[in-house]
Amino acid sequence: MYTFSSGLAGSKLTAALSAAGQSLTLLGVPAGLPAGTYLFRIDSELLAGSYTGTGRTFGDLQRGLDGTAAATHRAGVVVHHPITGESLNRFARATLPDPMTFVRSPALRALIAANFT
Repeated sequence: MYTFSSGLAGSKLTAALSAAGQSLTLLGVPAGLPAGTYLFRIDSELLAGSYTGTGRTFGDLQRGLDGTAAATHRAGVVVHHPITGESLNRFARATLPDPMTFVRSPALRALIAANFT
């Protein structure tokens, strides 16, 4: 499960990252960024890193996700923070009302509950 924050948009690597690197430091980490595992795209590589909730460093990198290759990245490159289907679903569940509140028929509610939850 990945954490998403629009505050990371446009962040940049502060130093080069080798293909075997296990931590990265970003310029542009907003204050109050919650701890969690964040998904990144740097150049053509997809990777994830853990954030403790302080500082600007993400560690325990999982490199070359989703069939991409771990690669070397230069300092100053823009780090993209993609939205996953999972993070979009979590956002929707947290901000939108329960769709079942709009279903009035008890039979339809039972059918939905039995097949889609």
